Amino acid sequence: MRTQPSHHFINLALVSSVIMGANACGPDKVGAGQNAQNEPADHIDEDEDEDVGDGDGDGDGDGDGDGDGDGDGDGDGDGDDDGDDDGEDDLWSPCIPGIEACADHQKCQPYVKDDDNCCVDAAMCVPITGDKKVRAACLRERYGDDCQKDAFCFAGTSGKEGAGWCQQLCDGLSADSCADKGMPQAICMGFSSTPLAMCEVPCHPLHPECEAGGGCYPGLNSAFWCVPPAPEPGQGNSGDGCVLVQGCHPGLVCIPAEYFDGCTAERCCTPFCELNADGSPAGETCTTSETCVPAFDPDGSDGINPAFFNIGYCGIPPEEDGA
Repeated sequence: MRTQPSHHFINLALVSSVIMGANACGPDKVGAGQNAQNEPADHIDEDEDEDVGDGDGDGDGDGDGDGDGDGDGDGDGDGDDDGDDDGEDDLWSPCIPGIEACADHQKCQPYVKDDDNCCVDAAMCVPITGDKKVRAACLRERYGDDCQKDAFCFAGTSGKEGAGWCQQLCDGLSADSCADKGMPQAICMGFSSTPLAMCEVPCHPLHPECEAGGGCYPGLNSAFWCVPPAPEPGQGNSGDGCVLVQGCHPGLVCIPAEYFDGCTAERCCTPFCELNADGSPAGETCTTSETCVPAFDPDGSDGINPAFFNIGYCGIPPEEDGA
């Protein structure tokens, strides 16, 4: 909550960043120094015998065309397929998600290494066990998921296992990373102190254009993003308790109990509602005990996107200063 000269306004982006602490561990860009990246070695197998009769023209007799004689086709002569000439696949080796440093049959998987952490804190090369595409339903396990290479099964929080959605991994240091991966409408969002960066699609909760099954929730950088809903079983409706920002069904938002009439948990779900230009409710979304309360400071002093000034939530109007 933020104090203004005459009113208190709930900054939903701030509220969500606190709630998402179990999810994201804070917004930032992922730096290339957070994990060791295995760079392929430049190895040349000098074989002057060009007359070996394997038909591939490289002179080594193994038929793969790379000239090193080991038959794996990567040109480093060690017999594996990772290109680093150490003779071993890089399975279980550290890597950087969205940038990749794994063999063709592996993927760079973020995971929770420290059992005391809520969120992913490391990444390593693991076998590819599925081919689910971005935005497809998926199943997350501690050390892997069934998403395709370069995708991550996001199950509500970065460290949570179970059912989720495949999310496109990206390079948090490249502004064009998501566009390069076929998602020009998305922004690569990284999380500080974690090896995770994903392509997130911005949205407006009153006019969401998220893909089927997705919801538009407040999040990082004082904005709203299309993410998979993650309510607890039987929860997520108006008046239900919530913990995560996406712990409510699409169209609802998780707010502190003091702003919702009858909330018996620390936070409860309540509907978004629309405001007119003068701040008055634009419809009858809210019940008689609640009103459409501005979600952001309408003077724009916090750099909020002006397109969000018509967003409200159904709740108890905050008291005026001095009341």
